[in-house]
Amino acid sequence: MENFSDKTRAYLYALLVHLAVFVSLFLGLFWVPPAPALAMVGAPIEAVLIGPSAAPRPRAVSKPAPQPPKPVEPTPAPEPPKPPEAKQPPPTVQRNDNQDQEKIAEIAQQKAEQAKRAEEEKVRQKQILLDEEKKREEAEAKRQDIQKKLDDIRKERETAAKQTKLAQEKMKQLDDLQKQQDLAAIGEGL
Repeated sequence: MENFSDKTRAYLYALLVHLAVFVSLFLGLFWVPPAPALAMVGAPIEAVLIGPSAAPRPRAVSKPAPQPPKPVEPTPAPEPPKPPEAKQPPPTVQRNDNQDQEKIAEIAQQKAEQAKRAEEEKVRQKQILLDEEKKREEAEAKRQDIQKKLDDIRKERETAAKQTKLAQEKMKQLDDLQKQQDLAAIGEGL
């Protein structure tokens, strides 16, 4: 039979599992790689629509309702054929071409401004990249210059250490020579 401590332990395990799932979901939100920026190659295409494609579609003309057939009456003689009636063109929709042209010109101007802004942004980004590259090159040149100076200083220190060592050896030899001369003078004086 389950006692209170078993139930408590089960609840704690369930709570820990749920907490781990929520933490992993939360951390997963920060693990999403950034989406690459879309770059358009070349200049944008601009077009001005002229002619029927720019006009709004004409409204459909409703067909007249069919007439019920008339009762056929006997005709005494055939009548000469009537000339066919000229069909009237469907009514055209009156539109204001000036307004359409203004709208088209306005849209073209907006697209041109957007293209100009995009080009300016591209130039600005290139300038930033060039500035960063120049700064990197200057920093690399400074680092190489400092490294060269450090190498020169090390060589000078090594040369100075060799000269000091040689001078100490000469001093030691001179001391030894002086001691020998002193000993020889003392030996002769006796």
